[in-house]
Amino acid sequence: MTQPVVAIVGVGKTGLAQAQAALFGRQGFQIVLLSRDENILKQTADDLQHQQINATIFPVDLTKADTIDEAFDQVKQLGQLTAVIFNATFRPGIKPRALTAETAETGMLIGAVAPVAVAHAAIPALLESSQPTALLFTNSIAATKPSTGAPLQSMEKAAMKNFVLALNQDLAKTNIFAGQVTINTYVREGHRENQDPVNIAKAYYKLFTEREPVDLAYHDLIKEDY
Repeated sequence: MTQPVVAIVGVGKTGLAQAQAALFGRQGFQIVLLSRDENILKQTADDLQHQQINATIFPVDLTKADTIDEAFDQVKQLGQLTAVIFNATFRPGIKPRALTAETAETGMLIGAVAPVAVAHAAIPALLESSQPTALLFTNSIAATKPSTGAPLQSMEKAAMKNFVLALNQDLAKTNIFAGQVTINTYVREGHRENQDPVNIAKAYYKLFTEREPVDLAYHDLIKEDY
C-alpha cells in the first residue's frame, strides 16, 4: 500500500511546519513541503531525514496562483493526496497608519488569497481518494482580536477564517473535511509547554482524525499523545 501524502504549505522559522511534518511522518504519511524559502525547505528535509522521514520539497511563490497550481500538479504525481495543511502568513509588524496598499496587497495575497488557491488546486485530488481527506488551515486569535502591532495579519486571518467556515459547509457532503486550528498563544520552542510547536502540531493531527470542530481553538495542551 502506498503512503498517503500530506502537503504542508508554508514552512517558516517557528518550527510549526517542521513539527507537523514529523508528526504526520510518524503516522505513515509521505511528506511534501511547499514554501518560498528553498534554504529552509532543504534544512527541514534534512532534519526530517535524520528522523527517518523522507520529505519532498517544492519551492513556491504563494503570491502567484499559477505557481501554486504547478506545484500541486507535481504533488499529485507522488501518490494519493490525503491532507493539506496551510500555515503561511505575512506579518510585517507595521502599524495601521504606516500600512501601505502595496504591503497590504502582498499580505492578502499570501494570507487570504493563497489559501483559496491551495484549496482550489488540492480539492480535485482529495476527492479522488476513497478515504476521508482534509484541508487544514493555521489561524490565529488575531482574526477576531486585531492589534495595532499586526493589523495586516488580522486582516489576512479574518478573511481566511470566513473562507474556511464556508468551505467546510460547501464540502460537507464529500470526503473532504475543511477546518482550522486557531492558535491563541505564541509558537516558540524553549518557553511554556503549550507554546512548543511539537505540542501545537498535535492539534492538527487531532483535527485530521476527529474531523471536528471546524474551528479548533488551541491554547491548552492537547491531551492525546500521537
